[in-house]
Amino acid sequence: MLDRIAEFEQRVQTSCDGLAADEALRRIAHVCQDHAMSKDHPRFLITLMIESIDTNEQVSDQLRSTMRGFRRFLAGLIRRGQREKLFRDDVDPERVASAYTSAVLGAEIQYYQDPDSFCMDDALGHYIDTLLVSLNVASADSLQENGENR
Repeated sequence: MLDRIAEFEQRVQTSCDGLAADEALRRIAHVCQDHAMSKDHPRFLITLMIESIDTNEQVSDQLRSTMRGFRRFLAGLIRRGQREKLFRDDVDPERVASAYTSAVLGAEIQYYQDPDSFCMDDALGHYIDTLLVSLNVASADSLQENGENR
């Protein structure tokens, strides 16, 4: 189990090398989608999470640590985007990371339950597009200039 988690974490980190924060967020969604749809890792993380709830404290602790690490990694990307003036300064990186993680896990669950009628690519693509518009400094400035609320 730990090897598979480490492999996934390495794949996420490597996929972001040299990318701007916005493109890294998009790339991570693709890595998560590829991982979820892979024949080598079907339902691996979700299955472990569900089966370990209240039954295996060691596995639960490891998965909790993995989720926290993923959110920290995402929050770090948001902070980097803020430092680079790509993302708005008024967003909370931890909240964005939590929502991103929830979107990915929710998409995985829907795909596993209904692969014939749920398009994970469309769902995650729409989420990322919407997220990036909401994080974008230029979009926020444009809304403010037009007298609209963020």
